[in-house]
Amino acid sequence: MTPNLTVLVQAFNFFIVYLLFKHLLFKPAIAYLKSEENSKKHIEENISEQQNLLDEKKEEKSETWKKYQVFFKEHTPQPKPTELLAVKEVKKEPEILELSQKEIDQFSEHMKKALIERVQDVK
Repeated sequence: MTPNLTVLVQAFNFFIVYLLFKHLLFKPAIAYLKSEENSKKHIEENISEQQNLLDEKKEEKSETWKKYQVFFKEHTPQPKPTELLAVKEVKKEPEILELSQKEIDQFSEHMKKALIERVQDVK
């Protein structure tokens, strides 16, 4: 069985087309895919670094907040028991004022006028 010339020419043409595709199409496509993969990895690394920094800042803020709480608990003035007793002793029974009917009427008129003025201001 002798190889046909057409089969040899087709094989040669196939080899040429394969080389053209390999150099003109496949290499740039593979290079583009690799660059996209590298940029994706770089972005993921940046996100991871930023997340770590954020966690550190949150921890630092939490520690600072705890320090301030302890400081203010220690430095908050505490009332002395003698001061509390003194305050209890100062308290007096409220005085009941006895007003005459005339004073009550004057006071009610004054309050009525004040309420009318305030209601007018609201409108």
